[in-house]
Amino acid sequence: MPKLPASIALETISDGFDNGSVGKAKSTRHYLDTFWKIGPQTLQDLIEKLGRTGNTVDCLIYDSFLPWGSIDVAKRCGIAGAVFHTQNLALSSIYYHFHLGKLKVPITHEVSLLALLPPLQVGDLPSFFWNYHDDQPILDCLSSQFTNIYKADWVLCNTLHELEKEVSLSTHRVIM
Repeated sequence: MPKLPASIALETISDGFDNGSVGKAKSTRHYLDTFWKIGPQTLQDLIEKLGRTGNTVDCLIYDSFLPWGSIDVAKRCGIAGAVFHTQNLALSSIYYHFHLGKLKVPITHEVSLLALLPPLQVGDLPSFFWNYHDDQPILDCLSSQFTNIYKADWVLCNTLHELEKEVSLSTHRVIM
């Protein structure tokens, strides 16, 4: 990485496969399991280290795909936690419905998730919904982003109201 400006500090946490050793993971499931064990502790260590150096963290904004302890780490450290859904609301709604058990895999037919959203054909959905056995760890990871969303102080969504007006209104009623 090029030299960073003095105003930017780059800190990392461990996924359990440091120094480019991610290729040593036996499978996607092995990588995720290891990351979910190692990540929360190294995140907490980083927050505590920053506090000791006078760079106190007030809020942890974490990617919704990393629910493995981010909000729990924030609460243990006495700071606020905000989950950030980086994918659009329509896609997040699909994952949420799967998490609730309203969508079963493999999907073989058109689905209507929200009254204001047009029905989606199987080909409109991410492949792991109809090819679940090949991509099970990925779909499980995507679904798990809702396991502890209720603990977050804020839920941030990647959306533009004008583009997803119907979804944002419906999702607001469903999630909040």
